[in-house]
Amino acid sequence: MARYRRRGRMLALAAYARRKSINKGLLGDDGLWRVVFFVIYGRRLLRKLMGSEPQLLSVEKLEPNQTLVVETVHPKRIIRKGKVRR
Repeated sequence: MARYRRRGRMLALAAYARRKSINKGLLGDDGLWRVVFFVIYGRRLLRKLMGSEPQLLSVEKLEPNQTLVVETVHPKRIIRKGKVRR
């Protein structure tokens, strides 16, 4: 039960930060709240722009007697510059 109360408080704090960042930062003159606004909404915008399209990895023609294996890649195991992130 306490876990749900904590989640409710966190959502309330997030709503408070969004509301204050708009009122005091974007519409007002407070520089700190303006930074908070750009962090919150910039992160949302980047997520929408970068993660909305499926990523095409390969296009190949299958010959007879060849098989196709489709696997998902867990996000924590993405290979970046020769290293495997975990």
